[in-house]
Amino acid sequence: MAYTAITDITSECICLNNGEQDARSITIDFGADTAPGEWCWNDGTNADLADASTVGDKLVRLGVAGYRKRIRRSTGALVPITGDWDVSEAEDKPGIMWTDGIVVALCDDQNGTVVVGTEMILSTNVGAVTVRSQEATGATSGTAFRSVTAGVLAADIIDNDVYCIIGIGKAAGRYWGRV
Repeated sequence: MAYTAITDITSECICLNNGEQDARSITIDFGADTAPGEWCWNDGTNADLADASTVGDKLVRLGVAGYRKRIRRSTGALVPITGDWDVSEAEDKPGIMWTDGIVVALCDDQNGTVVVGTEMILSTNVGAVTVRSQEATGATSGTAFRSVTAGVLAADIIDNDVYCIIGIGKAAGRYWGRV
């Protein structure tokens, strides 16, 4: 496989420290079809996909779309971790959005190794994050204004990874899988 797929990290859950004190999720309807691991924000009614191009996305608390086992009523099939929360399907309402914890999340391919502890910010690619060092400086609005930290890497990512393990909310700065 050319990149790290979400199924290479986990097939059961998005939050890797579920049940711990610093892991928290909310149940919410998604405003559009949303894949587990995509970055969202709560607009007060729905969870909408977040990106650096939308200034309002940076002014609210971010989260990551979660996953729970469910059967697609229209087909009778189990929805895999790669399956979207489909807004047209009743069993996908409400969905799960993680706001705190060590989670598996969508990220841009960084074309190299990025180490634990690196701050990640919203990307211009909808639903993904990128390394803070790629942030434009001096801007106060628009696509260059990406000053809100989405989370902090909890495990290294390498070239071609498009999913990362990241601490968000109270878990920002924690490591995953290390002693």
